[in-house]
Amino acid sequence: MTKNISILSIFGVIALIVVGYNAQKMDLNLQNSSVLTGYTLIAVMLCVALLNTRKKLSMIPLGKASSWVVFHVVGGLLCVALFWVHTNTFWPKGLYEGFLAGAFYLVSLSGIFGYLIQRLNSRKLTETGIEVIYERIPLELREIQEKAEEYILECTEATGSDVLANHYLNTMVWYFQKPRFYWSTLFGAGNAKVWFRSEGASVKRYLSSEELDYFRRLEELVELKMLVDTHFVHQNLNKKWLLGYHGTLASSLSGGLRAMILRDDRFSEKVSPYLRPNFPYVCGRAAAWGKPCHNGPTADGSCGGTSECHPYNEGGRWICRRPPSAGGPCSEGPLPDGSCCKTLTACQPRRTVRKVRGRVSVMVAAVVIAAIAAFGFDFGNQEQVASSLDAGPLSSIHQNFTSEQGCNACHAAHGSGALGWLEAAMTESGPSDNCTNCHQFKNPVNGPHNSALISASHPGNTSCTMCHTEHKGADKK
Repeated sequence: MTKNISILSIFGVIALIVVGYNAQKMDLNLQNSSVLTGYTLIAVMLCVALLNTRKKLSMIPLGKASSWVVFHVVGGLLCVALFWVHTNTFWPKGLYEGFLAGAFYLVSLSGIFGYLIQRLNSRKLTETGIEVIYERIPLELREIQEKAEEYILECTEATGSDVLANHYLNTMVWYFQKPRFYWSTLFGAGNAKVWFRSEGASVKRYLSSEELDYFRRLEELVELKMLVDTHFVHQNLNKKWLLGYHGTLASSLSGGLRAMILRDDRFSEKVSPYLRPNFPYVCGRAAAWGKPCHNGPTADGSCGGTSECHPYNEGGRWICRRPPSAGGPCSEGPLPDGSCCKTLTACQPRRTVRKVRGRVSVMVAAVVIAAIAAFGFDFGNQEQVASSLDAGPLSSIHQNFTSEQGCNACHAAHGSGALGWLEAAMTESGPSDNCTNCHQFKNPVNGPHNSALISASHPGNTSCTMCHTEHKGADKK
């Protein structure tokens, strides 16, 4: 195992050097090295997580489990080193970045803790001299308790004394019911044995020689239960650690994958000629040839691509800053005065579709408002200036009883708010339903009441508004 650790450690150091060298080279060429280090970190983390898959597929010959554990440990240490290379700091800035860093460090520390407790627990479980499956521990404890109760019954029947039985019921039955002294067993303090001896010392003086024989049998069962409790404590600790470790590992991996997919630098000037669609103008070259310049137009609509870069002065020397997406630094370099050597003729930027759509929307809204203003008022009658929401004056017959309720007297949905209006618009309802509150007929409510329709063989359903209309003036009926 030590040999495997040495070999994998050498490969890990070599891989770290290669990744670090290429990342440094990309930084010098004004390229985004975080893409290389980030993808490498995610790939190594996924490979490290394969150990759990190997455990579930133990029936398939995929190599020794010890080799996988070594790869897991070395790969985890490599992940920590790659994380520092990727972030260039111990703790990155930003809330989301801080959450990812915290999850990553928690996974790393949990992995180290898990490796240590597994090594220690394996030794502790081997020292017990028995093998117990974790899922069978409740059954094992139940069998030990039944054996202890069997000894108690035999002792009572054989000796005719209930001293040991009372001692068992008052003291020892609590111990046999389930695992006890969890922390003491975990740290090897042996409190269970001390407790049994201290409780037994007070009762042994009252036991006969035959009862002492049964007492020694109970003591053997206590020692057996201590071994089962040891298996329970250490295996339970392993399971609790695995639960927390897998949870933090999943959150760290999912957060890293999300940051990889939704990384902010995809649209930076180093890796993408992002066209900035929220700008009101687009490069004239893009409109004409479909190949916009890297800089694009300014916010006021003037050309911003007359030069391919904006050089900067570093120690008295002008450095080309043309981004990698535009070809990287040119071989000629800036002119002595600090201007770019590659100039282009200024284009005429065009308005974007968003800008045009916005103008059309404003024009349409203005036309709609003008139409409402033009057709919603009666300019011929200066005494009556009715809104487009006012249907007009009622007939003289209906003016009186609607003076208090207003529109609600006939239109039930008028006072029910926007939802009521929408429901009324979607259903076949109207003022005819309220007409019968005042008007009574011999025929059915929804039937006709003039002579022509009554004489028909099959008169259909009607509504009042088919013949009787309103809002046409006081002299109309």
